[in-house]
Amino acid sequence: MMNAQLGEIEHITVYHVQDEYKTLVKVDNPAEWGHFFDEEVYIIDIQGSKHRYMVNWQGKKIDGGEQARCNERMNDLCGGVLGSDMSRNNIRQNQEPEDFLQFFKDGFIILKGPRVDMKEAMDKIREGALFSVIAPYGEACRVVQQDNMDASRLNPHNCAGVVKGDHGWLWRGANSCPVEQKYAELLFNELNVANKQEFEEGQEPAEFWELLGGQAEYSQIKDMMLSQNGFEPMLFEISNANGYMHMKQVPAFTQQSLMEYEVYILDNFNKMFIWIGKKSNKFEKNGAYKRADKYIAALNDGRKKDDILIAEVEQGQEPPLFKVLFPNWDDKHFQDHDFEKLMRQHSEPMDDKPKGSPFDGYLDPASNVMAYADLKGKKKAELPDGIKFPMREFYLSDDEFAEVFKMSKEKYEKLGQGRKNDLKKRYELF
Repeated sequence: MMNAQLGEIEHITVYHVQDEYKTLVKVDNPAEWGHFFDEEVYIIDIQGSKHRYMVNWQGKKIDGGEQARCNERMNDLCGGVLGSDMSRNNIRQNQEPEDFLQFFKDGFIILKGPRVDMKEAMDKIREGALFSVIAPYGEACRVVQQDNMDASRLNPHNCAGVVKGDHGWLWRGANSCPVEQKYAELLFNELNVANKQEFEEGQEPAEFWELLGGQAEYSQIKDMMLSQNGFEPMLFEISNANGYMHMKQVPAFTQQSLMEYEVYILDNFNKMFIWIGKKSNKFEKNGAYKRADKYIAALNDGRKKDDILIAEVEQGQEPPLFKVLFPNWDDKHFQDHDFEKLMRQHSEPMDDKPKGSPFDGYLDPASNVMAYADLKGKKKAELPDGIKFPMREFYLSDDEFAEVFKMSKEKYEKLGQGRKNDLKKRYELF
């Protein structure tokens, strides 16, 4: 655990990465502590008496080659020497682990948009804003500003805060936990709300629903979301990319966890969703139903198994009840990714230049080795110019390639293209 390794915490410094990720600017305004803008990149330098952690936090809307440049900035902070008493980690928005969130005693608050002066940010919030208050692990908490003030974003498992002018409405979901209720109150202290109303789910005043555009959609899904108090929805990946069907839990899941070439099971207590990615295969889909049946049969948490409903959800057709279980669902997320183009790129034959190397005209992998962490899940624009994107797995060192793919490059090259694609999907190099 991060806290145990650190020893006594000496100081924590937050840096905003600017100038195309070439410059670090210290965040020294006390009013900005614990506030992070979701279109920005930050480095949090946590120094303890025994260990030092440098965390690169990335908002979900960040694009480009920032990761490599952020690694360079962390190298700058430690003088280019990464000793045994130092660790570095990259964290995406809404995937913050509990031991990281605990450094922010008043909550880890994610604000919409690019970084601006805090007075300007607060003025914008007072024009109207909805926050979800989520304690995914039961101890520490993140507070996420939503894209819209919409009742469909309310989740009985969490708390919510609505701000308009100098008024605030604090909503406690029926299944919210004490930690979420505590941080919902801290949120209003952070925002300096002068007039505050607090109420339980089911006791909402009329003006609360008016601010959220009415309760119609929320009312349609509310009864379906009722579950045992304290139950947290769980996401499981179903895949046969390794040649056999497996079911693996996805911790701290977000919308970005859903990959279109996989199938997932989302357990929401009395309703089980099977999410079907557009590029998943029929074996994964059939296997998901079998796994769901086995999973339900093995439950011993007091649920009435005959009362659990299984619903199939196709990518792009997600109902509100499904979307509200994710920290901040973006309907444009899948539209913004040209998956068909990527499929055509990855189908590029390896022997397209039979009289020369398949890397003619590209950076040579033999002299341009990259770490798996710098390739995993990256878009083409995020990698150095000259990388042959459809074959980027070959830029791994021989040792790291064998560690990731469980085979040598020579053995891998003998596989059929379909099998290669399955492995690249599995290891997020597709």
